[in-house]
Amino acid sequence: MVFGAGLCLGETWRTPPLILTTVDGNWSIHRRWDGDKITRSTRHQEGVTGGGTETVEVGPYERGVWTDWVFQVKWAYDDQGQLKVWQNGQLVADRQGPNTFRDFIMPYFKIGIYKPQWTSNPARSHLDERTLYIDAIRIGNGQATYEDVAP
Repeated sequence: MVFGAGLCLGETWRTPPLILTTVDGNWSIHRRWDGDKITRSTRHQEGVTGGGTETVEVGPYERGVWTDWVFQVKWAYDDQGQLKVWQNGQLVADRQGPNTFRDFIMPYFKIGIYKPQWTSNPARSHLDERTLYIDAIRIGNGQATYEDVAP
């Protein structure tokens, strides 16, 4: 199976279930989920039984300094899911409940700059270059603690 395997079942798109992003100078954590086998939308609305979204506003970012992140996730499309996020050693998100899609494949780790306007609508983008520095990625198993992966 490949990413977007639900497309063969009638899905028209897919977005990551967990995103750390910056917009207008602020950090945000976005989580999306759906317990339905075919995701039609990730917004709570008529006819969508298991889908939802949440944005956790974390606060402003500083340029030119390192920001350390630790994510502890138990992936589940039902109430068994868990998410804890630390920024520079401080807990900034602690959520219990669904946090992924009921899909053929489970979530996977991916990191980088995602700027869809660069390809889909370049005239809308005000920037043509960004720089991202990444260092010391650690991934633990289901028994890993914060201390096992903390920077």
